[in-house]
Amino acid sequence: MNNMFLTAATGLDGFISSITGALGDFSVSNLGIVLVAAIGIAAPLVLAWFAFRKVRNAATGGLKKGKL
Repeated sequence: MNNMFLTAATGLDGFISSITGALGDFSVSNLGIVLVAAIGIAAPLVLAWFAFRKVRNAATGGLKKGKL
């Protein structure tokens, strides 16, 4: 179990160092790396936000109508 955590931490460390390296050495290809990383981080957060809103609105509507 501890080895799995170390592997995940190493992967995350490599990911963060590649992004900070890309930001420090500004070029078109490095800009692409930063944009792909930003989309990779933002897309799940946006999907989670809309899923949360859908569940919240369904629960609130059910409570108001007396179905829950």
